[in-house]
Amino acid sequence: MRVGLIGAGAVGTIHLEGYQKNPNCELVAIASRTFKHAKKAADKFNIPKVYLGEEWLNMLRNENLDVVSICTPNFLHASMTIEAIDNNINILCEKPICVSNKQLIEVEKRLKNKGIIFFTSFQKRYISFLPLIKKIIANEIIGKLLLVDYHFSHYGPYKSWQAISEE
Repeated sequence: MRVGLIGAGAVGTIHLEGYQKNPNCELVAIASRTFKHAKKAADKFNIPKVYLGEEWLNMLRNENLDVVSICTPNFLHASMTIEAIDNNINILCEKPICVSNKQLIEVEKRLKNKGIIFFTSFQKRYISFLPLIKKIIANEIIGKLLLVDYHFSHYGPYKSWQAISEE
């Protein structure tokens, strides 16, 4: 599979590590708003093409990609996803898919009958203790639950995050 990635920061670099380990993937292009992150990730992962800023559009339109990872700030996910859909590229998009219900409806409308794969990385579903919790709830081991309030958070892509590609 010919792979492109948009967003060369910390999360994007994690995607690149996964693709690099897969012998069925060829990293062909990366797009980033900053040259520094794009160059470091391209060098580290031997990615031949680098696109900067709004050039991500050219990457999606010209690179004949099989899949693109979208690892950009949340407000950009919908527009990039729609462009990938319009170019018949399978998509792995970081969460959230969109920042409004209107955007989500548009994405779903464009995906319908398109025949491409769209996946959002809700990786927390694979945490090892979650099946145990599900079993405890299903078997009412602690009684019948009426409400569960779960919080997960992190520092986010603010001042604390830097591109892993710099390591």
